[in-house]
Amino acid sequence: GRSGEYAAQVERFRARYRARRDALLAGLAAHMPPGCEWTEPAGGYFTWLSLPEGLDTAALLGPAEAAGVSYIPGAKFHSDGGGQRRLRLAFSLYAEADLVEGVRRLADVIAAAR
Repeated sequence: GRSGEYAAQVERFRARYRARRDALLAGLAAHMPPGCEWTEPAGGYFTWLSLPEGLDTAALLGPAEAAGVSYIPGAKFHSDGGGQRRLRLAFSLYAEADLVEGVRRLADVIAAAR
């Protein structure tokens, strides 16, 4: 390839993923109910959301999917039986507006479960 072509392509992808990450983070800040916390990833394709005490992300997956949203429950990433309040959200594959709408729907599911 021509000199600089690969680097330019990498930068285009980085900019796209950064915009999607930022849209997801803005949606979380705007819509998540009190008691929720999330990571602000410096890289990668995921953020982690922690729900308030007493909520189980595995139990909420069905209602979330019925609302048109999906995630991976945190317990799948813990061999010690932990992670029930955590979930992993992917942002690399979705348009910014879809991410914000998905977060809004997820926030409604979480608020209804409290």
